[in-house]
Amino acid sequence: MENIKFKILVLCIIAIMPLAPYLLVFHNGFSHLSDDWGNFGSYMSGITAPLLSVISIILVLHTIELTQRNHAEQLSQITKEHNYNKFNDLCGFLEKSISNSWLNNDENRKQQVIRELTRRTSGDVVFQSDENATPEEQRRYAEENAQRALSFMSDDIREIIVCLDYFCDFILDDKNNDTEFMKNIAEIRLDNHVRFIISLYVYLNNKNLNLLLNKKWKSFRPSIDELV
Repeated sequence: MENIKFKILVLCIIAIMPLAPYLLVFHNGFSHLSDDWGNFGSYMSGITAPLLSVISIILVLHTIELTQRNHAEQLSQITKEHNYNKFNDLCGFLEKSISNSWLNNDENRKQQVIRELTRRTSGDVVFQSDENATPEEQRRYAEENAQRALSFMSDDIREIIVCLDYFCDFILDDKNNDTEFMKNIAEIRLDNHVRFIISLYVYLNNKNLNLLLNKKWKSFRPSIDELV
């Protein structure tokens, strides 16, 4: 806005400048001599021609600036829409792979696995009853229990991990400016119990993805309190 005001001020000054030669030639009145008018016309032509050129250049530059700004805004909007569409597609693939697995189709098995994962030791107390367990201790207990409870990985779980790997590569990319927003939406769309189990399968079977989640998306694995 300040830039536009400055350009308007410059144009006003340029428009007023022809008054100077008028006052210089005719002083306080109009001349009745044709030579004076001829000289004045020639003088004004010599002044206004370059001034008009300057004005034209300023207007062209301003138009180019506005055009570039509009193109940048349009490109940003197109990129954002493309990213959201890709996010929805990848999240949809992940949700579909989950819906086709026992995580969605066998509720009893899922709850049994959750119980096994959230016990401090086999057959002992669950985390919620241990008020002294820190979140990091709870994570460690779950990872220790996963060695036993999730020792076998079925094909449907493998498919989920592949989809999650592609999904995380996209939303956790350093060039993605909407990472936090996408993570929040994904955590809403994906069930806490499902994310908890998947994160432990990842811990056991995909070290690179596990490192990525620990570094950039630690909340992908819900706390034990969130499973209640």
